[in-house]
Amino acid sequence: MSKTIEIVGIDKLESLREQLDRLSDKADTGNPFLTYEWLITWWRHFGGQDQPLVLIIREGEDILAAAPLMIKKAAFFGLPVTKVQFIGAGEANYLDFVLGQLSEDILADVLDYIRKSYKWQIVDLCDISESSFSLEMLKKGMTDKAGCAVLESEVCPYIAIDTDWESFYQRKLKRKARYNIQRQIKQLQSQGKLEFRRIRQSEDWDFFIREAIKLYRKDWSRKYNLSSFLREESAAFYVDIAREFSRRGWFDFSALFFNEKMIAFSYGITYGKRFVDYVIGYDPEFSAFSPGSCLLRFQIEEMFKQNLKEFDFSKGREPYKSRWQTAERNNYRVLISNKDFYSRLIWALHIIYHRVRYRCKGIYSLRRLRKYLFGRFKGLNP
Repeated sequence: MSKTIEIVGIDKLESLREQLDRLSDKADTGNPFLTYEWLITWWRHFGGQDQPLVLIIREGEDILAAAPLMIKKAAFFGLPVTKVQFIGAGEANYLDFVLGQLSEDILADVLDYIRKSYKWQIVDLCDISESSFSLEMLKKGMTDKAGCAVLESEVCPYIAIDTDWESFYQRKLKRKARYNIQRQIKQLQSQGKLEFRRIRQSEDWDFFIREAIKLYRKDWSRKYNLSSFLREESAAFYVDIAREFSRRGWFDFSALFFNEKMIAFSYGITYGKRFVDYVIGYDPEFSAFSPGSCLLRFQIEEMFKQNLKEFDFSKGREPYKSRWQTAERNNYRVLISNKDFYSRLIWALHIIYHRVRYRCKGIYSLRRLRKYLFGRFKGLNP
């Protein structure tokens, strides 16, 4: 039976929700950023003037795969560009095609369909994990062609949970590090009531998330940061995700409270056997006690007790992650150019910009300097 490709509007996704859930389960992506709840909520808040391009690949009545894409018009260094990209790009940690059937032909058909049916300069597929079958196929079938590049984009550290908590804790953290964390916890306990809370269900997510956002913004060095968690207009999105994911048992919010005041938080997601530490923050007024480190210690212990398989620290290298991580994986960005000269120019500029930015991000001191200088400027000029 021949395959067909169907364009589905965002308003029609609700009618396919059960089928898409089954497809996601079959694909076994372990990726909360490809769920119906994430995609539809992201689109409602950030879709704006973009054009949805959700492609459903069928064989008869069966859905074999889904491509949650959109067409975005933007400017790149003042040059107008039309690009095809994943829905959720920017806010999601991992993006991909949802493949219920691992077939090279399916992705080839999707890319061929896009190439023939729409006017665009580049296809920009970001944050595809190195473990993705899609990436494997794209590397195999596209990298030897002109106008296609597969680029490393982000490092994603994680803990592979394959032992008990005490064994891991004693083996991974040096005695001095364990002593310092315990000392900081005891210092806080000696001065007031210290409480770790893991919150999976709540009628008041709006309060908790907005308190977390206030905490995140208190550190002015974070004000120059690409995280949408800082933007006022994004607060409603994160509240809605908390509500939608908590209904499915996926949302996982943890916080450290001192005398009933939140001093550190983790906005997390537990999906399948994997926990994603999506956004963290702490009150800089308590920095002498390292509340973020204290929270992380309680949190990781809790995840070990829940028999999860992985604690994912999200994108980016940071010193606090390296103390705990047992491994890391790379995300990749796939850039495909259309055939005309202007498209090739835009494609080449994207590659140059990406490579320079990637090298700079790999130098921790440069990242800290950028946050300091621009954060201080914005702190003085709110």
